[in-house]
Amino acid sequence: MRVHKAPEGLEATPLPRYLRRAYPMLPEQMLRRALKQRDVRINGSRAGEGGVVRGGDELKIYIDDKYLFQRVRAVYEDERLLAVVKPVGLPVDVDAQMVGEDTLIRRIRTQWPGENFEPRLCHRLDAGTGGLVLAARDQEMYEAMLALFREHRIEKIYQCLVRGCPKPPEAERKAYCIKDSRAARVKVVDGPQPGALTMVTRYRLMERMGPVSRMEVQLVTGRTHQIRAHMAHIGYPLLGDDKYGDRAFNQQMRAKNPYLWCARMTLPQDGLEARYRGMSFESAPEF
Repeated sequence: MRVHKAPEGLEATPLPRYLRRAYPMLPEQMLRRALKQRDVRINGSRAGEGGVVRGGDELKIYIDDKYLFQRVRAVYEDERLLAVVKPVGLPVDVDAQMVGEDTLIRRIRTQWPGENFEPRLCHRLDAGTGGLVLAARDQEMYEAMLALFREHRIEKIYQCLVRGCPKPPEAERKAYCIKDSRAARVKVVDGPQPGALTMVTRYRLMERMGPVSRMEVQLVTGRTHQIRAHMAHIGYPLLGDDKYGDRAFNQQMRAKNPYLWCARMTLPQDGLEARYRGMSFESAPEF
């Protein structure tokens, strides 16, 4: 059972929609059962499908905790730095309206509480992307890691599944991207344009798997949705990516999220305490 208050200022939201946002990893079957059995209380009153949540409401969710909140898997931990694995579908933090009871940062802070400094994420992954995320456990480490990410000095290697078989099987591709904040996407073009940023991506074919291929991709630059947008632009969209890819193909393959995973991160040889220089973290893709 979990108890929490809806964030102040939240507009009236149907209970099913609110719970999907607050607990995104909750299995749909468990959510439907809880709503049918009215296992949720809003300000003390039992609520089901027709329930409405407003800012400041107290919610009590009578569902086994293992479906609402789970432990984080760490591939590295010490008193200054964490390298953890983010599951596909779990947001790193609350959404724009501050909704999010089960997020990566909440899990981290529950598991590794800080006395003088709460762990902070050094970078982010989209909710639909899984894999490695680094978090700092003190201010000095946090600032150092932010600088390294900002300067693109941390090597990030992803694995993904794409439609088709890229040719050549290994290449470095350059393009330009224009961010459209209102549409929450980027436009990729082959030549320079006003306001366009350079985008450089390296890829290597790892394995052909029928209609899809497993790829290893390295970000040389770090642009919004770079891998998804760039691979689609060159004709090999990510499996499960409806925003930039082939929705009909995704439906045929029953793929609901982009098959994208941050598989390896390597720290540079300077800019950090000696013990971290050149350190590498790895996580095998869960697909």
